[in-house]
Amino acid sequence: MKSMKIDGRKLSFTMPPKDVRIKFSTVIPHTTMESSIYETFISAYLKAATRINMTTVASMPPFSMCFSAKSVGRTPIGPAVPPVDLLLQTEMVKWRIQGRNLMVRVTDEIMCLGIINGGLDAKDSIVLGGYQLEDNLLQFDLGTSMLGFSSSSTTKQTSCSNLKMSFTGTEELL
Repeated sequence: MKSMKIDGRKLSFTMPPKDVRIKFSTVIPHTTMESSIYETFISAYLKAATRINMTTVASMPPFSMCFSAKSVGRTPIGPAVPPVDLLLQTEMVKWRIQGRNLMVRVTDEIMCLGIINGGLDAKDSIVLGGYQLEDNLLQFDLGTSMLGFSSSSTTKQTSCSNLKMSFTGTEELL
């Protein structure tokens, strides 16, 4: 990962972003970030959420940033919250996490940011968890060591479970 944006605003990290590697995990339920990355991220996310009048409430472990569900609007792709962009090779190559892939409803009244502090001694800088991977189509090309990915299929009002595909290597995936 080269950098990160929250609601279109680039974050400034104390460590060089080029050192940040992203791991995918379907075993870990929610994305984790190494503490120095997380602290910068959570501070910027709070500012972005405040700009759209999201009201913070007491945290609900394992989540440290939670909001009143009444202060969060709705869109066809889930909660109307500031999106997170992970900028990969260039500004044009990004993984966007938004809406229902970003917020976890823990009670009828509370929604929490589904990204967790992985600690100071985290083995990996960022681990994208199953909740954030859900309804994102990934294509691994082992021959070229390339990864192709879609934006969340919820942006097209569908889900991965509704997709019907055959793979010949020539179709456009979404």
